[in-house]
Amino acid sequence: MEQRPVGVMVLTVLLIILGAYAMLMGFLGLSGSMVGLVSPLPSDSANFLGNGLTILLGVVLFGVAISLYQMLRWAWTVALVILVVMGIRDIFFIFFGGGITPVLSLILAVILIIYLATPKIRSQFSDTPVR
Repeated sequence: MEQRPVGVMVLTVLLIILGAYAMLMGFLGLSGSMVGLVSPLPSDSANFLGNGLTILLGVVLFGVAISLYQMLRWAWTVALVILVVMGIRDIFFIFFGGGITPVLSLILAVILIIYLATPKIRSQFSDTPVR
């Protein structure tokens, strides 16, 4: 039986947590709870759209996490894209006074990008799922 790399397992767990958090925040926003914290958009339709997209993002993150666990090649690519987008977002937040959290998130994103980009890890992903 093939052993999954520990870093891939860590990334899988992180994506599941992020997906659950995104879906929770989206549903809370749609229900009217914490709307000011979740989506400070000026209109109800914008809030509905923003929260709907947040729920969709959570579902996508779950799908990517499951596929990453199965060591599928496309999930490797999508995970890299997600990490790069998160890194860019963190840089934006760092420059606009986000405190220490975006710095830590950026460091984690860079470490995971470097890890996933190593030839040994990249070569373990394939078009056939690992059970």
